[in-house]
Amino acid sequence: MVEGLCLHPDDPPRMLRVMTPYMEQRKAWLQRMVDRGLRVAIALGEEGEKQGLMEYVPIEWAAEPVNGEGCLFINCLWVLPRYWKTGVARALMEHVIARARDTLDPPPSPPSSSLPLPSSSPSSSPQSSPSPSAPSSPHPYGGITLLGYERDKWFGYFPYMPVRFFKRWGFSEVDRDGSRVLLHLDLGGTGRPSVHPDLGVGRPSVRPDPGIGGPSVRPDPGGARRPSLIRPRTRRVVPATRHVVEVLHSSQCPWSGWMIDGAVRALGQFDVEVRLVNTDERAVVQEYGLTRGVCVDGQPLIKRLASGREVARAVERYLGAPHNKGFPSRLR
Repeated sequence: MVEGLCLHPDDPPRMLRVMTPYMEQRKAWLQRMVDRGLRVAIALGEEGEKQGLMEYVPIEWAAEPVNGEGCLFINCLWVLPRYWKTGVARALMEHVIARARDTLDPPPSPPSSSLPLPSSSPSSSPQSSPSPSAPSSPHPYGGITLLGYERDKWFGYFPYMPVRFFKRWGFSEVDRDGSRVLLHLDLGGTGRPSVHPDLGVGRPSVRPDPGIGGPSVRPDPGGARRPSLIRPRTRRVVPATRHVVEVLHSSQCPWSGWMIDGAVRALGQFDVEVRLVNTDERAVVQEYGLTRGVCVDGQPLIKRLASGREVARAVERYLGAPHNKGFPSRLR
């Protein structure tokens, strides 16, 4: 059901051509993350049209460079622009908060890469969710965490995961790296999160994606600790004859494909070696301290998805810095 949301049929033809293979990678990634507790909730309109999604997972398996335990992590809150300010984001936030407070999950079990997905049924109730085969017991999370952006936009223009929106729900800043802000909503106390007024007349229904479910794996929230960011790391990369530009991308988001395409084309004007680095594995995230962005000679320059123009500007500034003077030709 994520199709038509992450990548919409009305997107420009070239964008569809570039990003479709990365959408397939995302679907495969979602399948792999099922037994690690990943959930996707879809907001549907009155006619069944898809309006937005909420993707969340135990923080131990977060798709961002964070440390933490005993809480949920929002990988992505995505609402199609035509449905902004209509109550879709509100409905999705209410859903994930309710899940974090009241979810009934089976006892933790070791991750298994071969766990089958539950089958979906056309007659399923919009509010129903897949029922695990194992016995369930109350096991609420201690909080919800996410990585937001303040005064910064993906690709230089898209306001993705804005900090100010989540602060209206009671999220507080617990860590920061420039414009990237780690926010946390503590659910361990009796206080309820603050909510903003309903901006829409018709409320969308929210239901779990029947293709994304299954047993979750997470520790007892009694051992929860304050979440924190894994800092971007400067690594020693010694270029032999050319500077090395690494473009970091994750299968979690198909928009990584749009960044890769733009970056590779824009970097064609420079005499540099371009390497694509997939950050799906936790060890890679630990090594770089990033899941998406751009590094040059081991130095992180961009820490989010960026346009080809932004990448070219960052690389040009780096290559023109005093410490790089005298290096072999920087332009083709």
